[in-house]
Amino acid sequence: MTTDCSIDKRVESYVKRHGLKAVKGRRIYEEQGMMGTLRYWIDGLQDVFGNDLIPYQWVADFVMVSRVALMKRVNKGQLTVFSFQILETEESLFGRTKLKPSRNDYKYVPKEECNAWILNSISDRHLIDQGDFDELRPKHVSGWWDEIQ
Repeated sequence: MTTDCSIDKRVESYVKRHGLKAVKGRRIYEEQGMMGTLRYWIDGLQDVFGNDLIPYQWVADFVMVSRVALMKRVNKGQLTVFSFQILETEESLFGRTKLKPSRNDYKYVPKEECNAWILNSISDRHLIDQGDFDELRPKHVSGWWDEIQ
């Protein structure tokens, strides 16, 4: 089974522009900030990627794999994930305030890498012929096969 997934060429330019470093052994780029900076983070991503980002929660469904397969791919460093974690202020009993990461985080994956993963799984299953996927295509969507090739 082929596990190589091509890296979106725009990832490098975004990472250099923002001076990010990946989490060790993975292609996860984490940033943190207050709720007000979330908008600027998303704007920065969209400046580079346009609308070619998929929320992490949707990737397993988009690629038609299990969530476990998605997590394995991310943990092996075979899929790029951009993550933003909201920081909240917390006040102690003595009145001191400190920033604490909240449970809310926002993650996005480049669509180009998801499409490459789809093509790899298709070729691994020997289902290259477009006719094999006609029953999967929603009736209201035309040309979906051309987008991922």
